[in-house]
Amino acid sequence: MIAVSIIARTSILLALAAGAISGARAQTAGPLVLPGAVGRPAEEAPRQPARPVQRVPSPASDAPAGAQPAAPRAAKPAAKPVAPLPEKIFGQDFRRHGKPPHEGGRLIVTARQPDVPGLQLHVFGHLISDRTTQCAIELGADEPVPMLRIEEPYSQSRYRLQSPVCPLVVEFLPHSVRVSLPDGECAFPQADCRLEPEGLWGPDGDELIGRTPTIERQRGRADREMREVSRKLLRRLSGAEQREAAAEQAAFSSERTMICRDYSQEEKHGFCAAELTAARVERLDNRYALTPERTTRGR
Repeated sequence: MIAVSIIARTSILLALAAGAISGARAQTAGPLVLPGAVGRPAEEAPRQPARPVQRVPSPASDAPAGAQPAAPRAAKPAAKPVAPLPEKIFGQDFRRHGKPPHEGGRLIVTARQPDVPGLQLHVFGHLISDRTTQCAIELGADEPVPMLRIEEPYSQSRYRLQSPVCPLVVEFLPHSVRVSLPDGECAFPQADCRLEPEGLWGPDGDELIGRTPTIERQRGRADREMREVSRKLLRRLSGAEQREAAAEQAAFSSERTMICRDYSQEEKHGFCAAELTAARVERLDNRYALTPERTTRGR
C-alpha cells in the first residue's frame, strides 16, 4: 500500500475556460481538493461538508470568440457524424493501471450535458519541492469538471479538460480510459504538487484474469484488423504521408508496450494491449474512410 503524504489541504477554484488558480488557504491535513472535492485520501478520512463551487459555463466550442470562419476547402469524403459516448462508460470506477484506488487513484466519468462529459478524478503525484514525497489531489468530487471534445479528423473519442494548469486529454477506449498530457504538465504550484495521471485507467487488474480467454480473442481479432486496414491505407497514400503513416504504424507496438507495462497483471490477461489496439483500429478505419483512392494518370 502506498502511503499518501500529508500536505496542506487547499481550496482552489479551477478556471475551466479562462484558467487561473485562485488564492489558496491552508487548512487541516489531507489531499489537495479542487472544485467542491472532498478533502480526504481514498478510504481514510470522513467526508467534509461540501464547499461552494465556482461554476464556469462550458464554451460552445474550442474556437475563440469573434474568430473568423475558415476558408472553404476542397471536397473530401464525408466524415462520420459525431457519435454520442457509450452509456456504459458513465459511472464506471476506472483505476490507473488497474491498481487499487489507494495505489493508483480512481476516475469516474459523468454525464453533465449532451456532448459534455464530466470528470471526477482522485490522482496521486509528488511534491514539486521534493520528488520523493507523495501528494494527492481530487478533481470534481462535488461538481464534475467538464471536458470538451477535441476536433480532429480521425477520432471522436478524445476530450480535453479546460484548464491551462492541468490540460488533461482523456481518450475513451472500448472498456477503459487513456489519460495523457501532450501539451504540458499537471502542476499546482500553490499546493506544491505535480500530478502523474498518465496511463490507462481501467478495471481492477486482478479481476481481469478471469476474462483472459475473451480478452485474448478480442486482441487477436483487433491485431488482424489493424494489419489489414493499415495495408489498405498505405495503398491510398503516397510520398511523405505514406512514409509518416508507415512509421507511425511501426512505432505502435513499442508505444503499446510502454503504456501497458505498468498495468496490473497485464502479462496474464493482456487487457491494456487489447484496448489500445482496438482504439488504433478505429482511428485507422476513420482515416481510411476519409482518404480518397489514388488515381494514376494516363500517359
